This record gives sequence, structure tokens and C-alpha cells, in this order.
Amino acid sequence: MKGRVIVSVDGGLRELTWPLCGVGGLVRLEGAGPLCAREGAVFCACPGNRVIWRLDARSLTPTGLFAGGPGMCALRSSPDGSRLYALCAEADSLLMLDGATGMPIALNRVGVNPGAMAMDEAGEVIAVAGGECARTVLLCARTLNVLSSLPVAGVATGVAIGAGAVYTLCLTETLSSALTAYLPGGARWELPLAGTPGTLCLCPEGLLAATEDRLYAIAADGSRVLSCRETPGRAKRLLDAQGQRLLLDEWSGTLLREGRSRWLPVLGGVHDLTPA
Repeated sequence: MKGRVIVSVDGGLRELTWPLCGVGGLVRLEGAGPLCAREGAVFCACPGNRVIWRLDARSLTPTGLFAGGPGMCALRSSPDGSRLYALCAEADSLLMLDGATGMPIALNRVGVNPGAMAMDEAGEVIAVAGGECARTVLLCARTLNVLSSLPVAGVATGVAIGAGAVYTLCLTETLSSALTAYLPGGARWELPLAGTPGTLCLCPEGLLAATEDRLYAIAADGSRVLSCRETPGRAKRLLDAQGQRLLLDEWSGTLLREGRSRWLPVLGGVHDLTPA
């Protein structure tokens, strides 16, 4: 089965098909940055202009233009597409919009320079890596009311949530990484990792944690490293779908796919990616 990935690049958007047999032409959209997709729509934030475009998922033609916020660094959508969330790092806030009209619904503070967010499988809870406050903030996805604020091992830079567990990737005082895992029932694990932190990604085998030059496979309870593979640079985004892993190197802006012996470059000048 083939799948589609939409990537934001310098000057616009491109479509990839996996197992990466083709790269589509450029759809012009100046300032294209963070992406998400749901229910026949692709959302693309343009942080410099503080706007979010809504586009048809197939043709990538614009169908709406919404007002965003300062320093948008991540987008997420509710499972049914009715709500859109924009993480605004410069405002230390999470903004919720109507997914069809762009009408602002709610706004709440979520830390100090937050950098990442994730949503649980049911679309009921949003977890935000709260940045310099060294906490992960859990919010109700319907109201943005804060449900919990979880202390973590350092500056919170990456987050994942699934099966009742909350994982946070942190920058420690020694400029290395640590994974903090909160498990159902209240148990907590902290796992040191080498290299400065990149991002997290849940996959069928458990949890992937990317740091500088490394990609760790970690047990679902966050207690131990199962394997480690060298990577180029440091992953800003990871995508694991249909047996294909894609990695976006934060430093070079290169999108790579995982090969048997090495990571293979796919496209340069990439800012974000989303399955669609």
C-alpha cells in the first residue's frame, strides 16, 4: 500500500509517496512551516506572517486562511478535524481554533518557550513539552484546561503520549539528554541518553528517541534502551509509518529515509512533514 507525505520546503509544499518512489512538484506557499493533516485537509502555518492556511489534502489548493499566533512551532488537529491547535513558542501558549472557520476558541499558557506537543489516541488529552519550565503540561483537548503539570529531568524539548504513558525528552545541565516517562498508575522512570535532544516518536515496537547523531529504540515503559543507531545530525521530526521511517535533520534541513546500512537523503530545504 502506498502512502502520502506532505512536506513544507523553502517556497511552498511538496508531496512525497512512500516507499518514496516519487517527489511531487512545488506548490507555492511562501513562509510554509509547521504542518498537520486530518479529514481531507492539510494545515500549514506560516510563522513569519502569523497565519495558518487550510488546504485541500489532495490538490493542496487553499480553502481557508486563519489568524495564528507568534512563533508558531507545531500544529495538531483533533481526530475529526473540528479543532486545530497551534503551539506559539514566543507567546508561551497553546491556541485552539475551529478547524473549519479558524475562529479562536481558547488560549492557555503552557510553559516557557515550549517546543513540541502531542495528542493521545482518543484525541482527549494534549501533552506539551513546556520548555524552560522543566515540565510537561497536560491539557483537556476540548477546553484547554490544564489537567496536570509534570516535573521532568530538564528543559523539555520533545513529548509523546500513548497507552496512558507520557514521555518527555529533556536537555540536562550537562548538555546531554534524559527521557522522563510517567506510566499509568503513577510510576516514573528517568533514562539518561547521550547527545543533545531531538524528538520523540511512538511506533509499534515502542518509543523512538532521537538525539544528536543517534536514534534510540526504547522500551514502552521508558526504563531501558533496546537498540541505538547512528543518524546524521539531529532529528527535528520522525515519522514511522507502514514500515518506512523518515527523519528530518534539524541542522541541515535534509529529509532522509532509513536504509539497511545508512540513512538516504530524499529532499533538502525541508521545514516539516505530515502524513496525509
